[in-house]
Amino acid sequence: MENSKSSLEIRFKEFLDNLPDSENLDELLTDAPSEGKRADYLLDERNIVLELKSLESDPEYKIDEFIDPLRTRSDFPVFYWDADLTELLAPLQDSEVLQKKIFNAVTRSVQTALEKANAQIRSTKANLDLPSANGLVVILNENIEILNPRLVTGKVNQILLKRRRDGSIRYDQIGRVVIVSEGHIFSSEGGQEFLPVVQVLGPSAQDDGRFSEYIGDLQSKWCDYLGVPLVSRGEVADLSLFEFKPRKKELSEPPSTEPLSNEERCRRAYRRNPYLRTLSEEDFLDFATKVITTMAPQFIKGGKKLPFQSFVPIGIKWIHVLEEAEYRRLDMRKLQIRLPDPNTYITETT
Repeated sequence: MENSKSSLEIRFKEFLDNLPDSENLDELLTDAPSEGKRADYLLDERNIVLELKSLESDPEYKIDEFIDPLRTRSDFPVFYWDADLTELLAPLQDSEVLQKKIFNAVTRSVQTALEKANAQIRSTKANLDLPSANGLVVILNENIEILNPRLVTGKVNQILLKRRRDGSIRYDQIGRVVIVSEGHIFSSEGGQEFLPVVQVLGPSAQDDGRFSEYIGDLQSKWCDYLGVPLVSRGEVADLSLFEFKPRKKELSEPPSTEPLSNEERCRRAYRRNPYLRTLSEEDFLDFATKVITTMAPQFIKGGKKLPFQSFVPIGIKWIHVLEEAEYRRLDMRKLQIRLPDPNTYITETT
């Protein structure tokens, strides 16, 4: 039977097993409650109960399921290039509501992980009579691109701050959460790239300074284990200040020796001389409308065809329009509503 654990989880457990003060509860409590009802490790002379949680399921499909029904809306933007979720939703009147729904759907695995971890830590503390031990959850993300550290941290903060109706802390067994991502990088001012490790302090942490010191030392030892430097950013209130990019683990492909396509030549020529950049949006849309109405009959059955020598210059202008529209992140619906009915282009029959 194949091991279903991620490579990151296997390595992190090996790292923990080699710590001098670490106790692996799977090995220690062979007759105790099953693995699903207890935490994974005891650390720091049993002052810390640690539970590992790996993010294994990629929730990106949930975004597609959510977005597809929105495409029929008149206010949904049209882009002919890759656009991020914020760009797609920004023009919609209920953008904030939709973003919250997607956020909750995508981060559901994080919430489930913390709910289970809270119960596991509570059970372990009760079974081993460790009422004052601090609960620590380590969330591991090896390669799920959409669950970047900023998104996961936002969800963890949201969950740890939840209260019951009586005002008590709902997830009261989790003192801290450490998020370890190998699927993302962030860059320093000098351009050097680092693997992010983010620590989130929960309101239930019982800390006389020892817990904080131990977690800091744990992060340092993890970096030593990986053979990479530890670069601390200290306490950061807003992770939006950091840009987390997907980590490309594969070796970059060698430059292509294939000749450039005509379209790519046109795009590169425009980038060297972006002559449409100075136009206002209104003037740019006017220019784009003239270009597409001139070339449209070429692609419509029954439309009057342009001679090849006349079509080439207008085709080049259309490529320039697309390049500029992508630079401006223009919603192409603004262009679509300016275009005449396709039947107006038909001037001859076949």
